[in-house]
Amino acid sequence: MLLSSRKPRVTWATRPFGIAAPWAAAWPTRIPRPARFVLQGRKDTRTVLAAEFFQGLLTTALGPDEILVEVQVPRQGPGWGFAEVARRSGDFALAGVVALVRRKPEPAAPCEFARLVGFGVGDRPVRFHAAEDILLSEDPELSIARAAAAVTCDPPGDVHASADYRRHLASVLAEDVLRQALERASGRRRS
Repeated sequence: MLLSSRKPRVTWATRPFGIAAPWAAAWPTRIPRPARFVLQGRKDTRTVLAAEFFQGLLTTALGPDEILVEVQVPRQGPGWGFAEVARRSGDFALAGVVALVRRKPEPAAPCEFARLVGFGVGDRPVRFHAAEDILLSEDPELSIARAAAAVTCDPPGDVHASADYRRHLASVLAEDVLRQALERASGRRRS
């Protein structure tokens, strides 16, 4: 049965959104920004925020008669960082972190926007609120290590990595991506 006159574009790049695999790197990058997912059903279309779309391990807000037809991601400024650890190139990540920051124009001022999200460390993307709060209240250049130390998560352990190892990776990767993001935001680093 045809759901709409507009044919949805579902490719290899959109499949990770639909299955909500917590170890897939494609969708956690959308959480820091206020991304929205457009879902098409037999009778209507609805829009869901990214934070509400992912509900748990391999579980999304998709209804039984819905498909994901569009992901709306607003433009982001230059302050971003991304890092992940995988056993082999192309494997799903054991853990990863994404950072987005926007600096105030004054030197040594706190960030005016900060998002830090981990993946592979929970059953869905995990925002590190305590670390974000530090970046929003202090000079981020001086507080990178404190923000990374504030990263808390309760990752699962499995045959690939223990919970302690994933927790350690989240903290180490957070420090790395915050440095990347702040360097890009200040113009000291190109892509």
